[in-house]
Amino acid sequence: MEALPCKVELFRRRIVSDPLCDICGIESDSLPHIFFHCHGVRQVWEHLPISLPTSDMNPSVWSWVSRLARELSVEQFHLAAVVLWSIWDRRNKLLHGDGYRAFGEIVGWSSTYMESYRGARLSRSIVDKRSHAILWSPPPIGVIKINVDAAFPQGNDHYYTSMVARDSQGQSVWWQNFRHLGRVLPAEGEARAVLQATIMALSLGWPDIIIEGDCLPVIDALNGRGSSLTSFGAIIEAVLARTCLFSSISFSFVRCDANKLAHEIASREYLDSLEGVTLPPFLAMSA
Repeated sequence: MEALPCKVELFRRRIVSDPLCDICGIESDSLPHIFFHCHGVRQVWEHLPISLPTSDMNPSVWSWVSRLARELSVEQFHLAAVVLWSIWDRRNKLLHGDGYRAFGEIVGWSSTYMESYRGARLSRSIVDKRSHAILWSPPPIGVIKINVDAAFPQGNDHYYTSMVARDSQGQSVWWQNFRHLGRVLPAEGEARAVLQATIMALSLGWPDIIIEGDCLPVIDALNGRGSSLTSFGAIIEAVLARTCLFSSISFSFVRCDANKLAHEIASREYLDSLEGVTLPPFLAMSA
């Protein structure tokens, strides 16, 4: 870490003419300055849901990171490490004129990154013997199964969530493409798809439902297996607050092959904000 090319180090090597920070222009561009003292960085650490060891950060960033490894849990240490990486990445993109995250987004992004990383490891783990459906299967009689997904058109300031509800005969009873304004992280969009499905199920009066999705961190969070350190935690809480309004509701993870129809509905932009009972013919072929 001490070898990262901050301007203090580049100045020491006579690569740049001065060691001043190019962002604030006030202090030397040392690693402690970049990670903890530069304009706006302190708010990142203040919003991190972890009690960090105090340090003046001047002697060595590496010694402080080593202290974190000793004093924090593994999960907390990994989150702090990702935040450090994200701050460094933001600095470099800002200096090179690339798109970068606002300071207020770093903690949420880092939390979601770690959640996705844990979910990917969990899905491959030998210890985890959960079987995930590869092909779609109908629900029991009297139960509605709702598959959900989200799609994020490149370069647009909106995204889509979808739901397709089918009965025990595999027949569509409702489908929907819903446009949301703004840009969010993928897991947040997937969580929003679940929330939209529960709202629609309540409005249509379905007492017993199964919701399936292909985003493991979201499904795990809904089933109480995920970390609370997620950017989509508030959406999960909104979903769980509605579960008491159903006679029965469950959340299941499926692989993408078992979620094809929901994916098709979310990813086809010409279905923007459309919904109905009967699937369009080209979608019915995918059902």
